[in-house]
Amino acid sequence: SGLPFADLPFRVYLALLPWSATHHPPDGDEPYYLLLTHSMANEGDVDLTDNYAREDWRHFMDRAIEPQPGDPVGPGGELYSRHNMLLPLVLAPAYRLAGKAGALVWMAAMAAALAWMTLRLARHYTPDLPGANLLAYGAVAFASPLVLYSYQVWVEVPAALLTPFALDQILALERPRPAGWGRDQWLGI
Repeated sequence: SGLPFADLPFRVYLALLPWSATHHPPDGDEPYYLLLTHSMANEGDVDLTDNYAREDWRHFMDRAIEPQPGDPVGPGGELYSRHNMLLPLVLAPAYRLAGKAGALVWMAAMAAALAWMTLRLARHYTPDLPGANLLAYGAVAFASPLVLYSYQVWVEVPAALLTPFALDQILALERPRPAGWGRDQWLGI
């Protein structure tokens, strides 16, 4: 079972959250992903006009943000983000439940899943080298960049998670399958 290999990094990443949340305010694209997440979670839309007007950025940071040059503007003056909506869409349920903390916990969970998927793939490709696989897993799970990315709202971790997940699904095609779809197939879809 892979549970301990996802659980251990997840616990480490969660332990870092209180420190990182107070010492590392959102920067770069993070505030814009969080504002879009806030809008999707609380209003169900991607029009940020009212979010900027209400200063909704105050829900997750102290520094004011304004629309970025190049952000699309709708025909009625609506402000949209130039950032991809997939990450905010994934984070919106967790943000709705627990605000910024919920989004950060979900990011940590995706980082832990990435660490576990790395070990899973290593075990497939080099099953005769368990020590090397665990060493590689430890380096991926507990060193830079994954530890540093585990508490940041950037697309890199979810994008990186999709790669080993896709490879794992391709490898699953090689394994014999029972007739019909099971839980794993439905979850994969």
